[in-house]
Amino acid sequence: AAEPISAGSFEDAMKAVGWDGPLADKKLSTRRAYGAALMAIGANSQVVGIDADVQNSTFSEMFAKKYVDRYFEARIAEQNMVSVGAGLAAAGRVPFISTFAKFLSRGYDQIEMAAISHANLKMCGSHAGISLAADGPSQMALADVAFFRSLAHSRRRTDGAPTVRVMLPSDAVSAFRLTELMANVDGMCYMRTHRPDVPFIYDFDEEFTEGGFKHLIDGEDIAIVASGYMVHVAKQAAELLEETAGLSATLIDAYSIPLDTDEILRIGDDCRGQILVVEDNFAGGIGDEICAAAATSDLGVTVRTMHVNDMPKSAKTPAETLEMASLSPKNIADVAQEMFDGSVA
Repeated sequence: AAEPISAGSFEDAMKAVGWDGPLADKKLSTRRAYGAALMAIGANSQVVGIDADVQNSTFSEMFAKKYVDRYFEARIAEQNMVSVGAGLAAAGRVPFISTFAKFLSRGYDQIEMAAISHANLKMCGSHAGISLAADGPSQMALADVAFFRSLAHSRRRTDGAPTVRVMLPSDAVSAFRLTELMANVDGMCYMRTHRPDVPFIYDFDEEFTEGGFKHLIDGEDIAIVASGYMVHVAKQAAELLEETAGLSATLIDAYSIPLDTDEILRIGDDCRGQILVVEDNFAGGIGDEICAAAATSDLGVTVRTMHVNDMPKSAKTPAETLEMASLSPKNIADVAQEMFDGSVA
């Protein structure tokens, strides 16, 4: 068996790219952490990087500068980038292709072709979701989670493994470790990263697994399940519920698809059977993952989902965009309160 591909220490990798400041402040975007992780795993000669002319935004530029002979610039030709990545995977390399998640959708046909051949292709789509704010809806990937989730629930003919694993990091540490995990998983992976800087949630040595989730806050009145950027928004909502209504909410970071839903349903069952799922994408993501599981479960849980319903517009800040999409901390807290009231009525 091949040696595992290691990213080493999170702290060392941050210092290696000159990010002592964010390390001290414990605040960094998931896209930047991906760039640091890609450079760190680049120490393994099997890893190659490809980008579609946005390396300074996806932060694959750090890999590009350090490993010049193993970086390929695809320019604005995402379909070709996917095909080149699949070809490199067939040749035994571990290719990481990076672009805006929205632009990756141009290559969905090629991604499906690569999936048919079980290509060991790693994809990172940055600037995902509505937290992009000022860049506007033309740059926001909102259907990506549904597309990749549908592939994640198909199985490879060779070993029955998911055709693709989807990674949804919420902070810099999870983005760093999930990049490393993708490098070591046999098969296609898609990771979704965000533009805004966010506080660290996890300790530097936290471990992440395929299909896993993290139980961040333990409460008894309602379970809130979130992914990616929305974990931070849901955390604010949980704090708001505590302050204004004295309600204690459980908070779960669902960072992987396919997701281990059985345990999440059990946790929800202990929270008066109420589960609220919040995400920054169109329908078809984590909410559907949990609803599908609840529909076939013996547990009598109620699942409600909050996702992007209306076609978004641009705004100056992520907070404004969330407000327009009815996904602000207060919006989430209000729905959670409504669910709690219904459970005790």
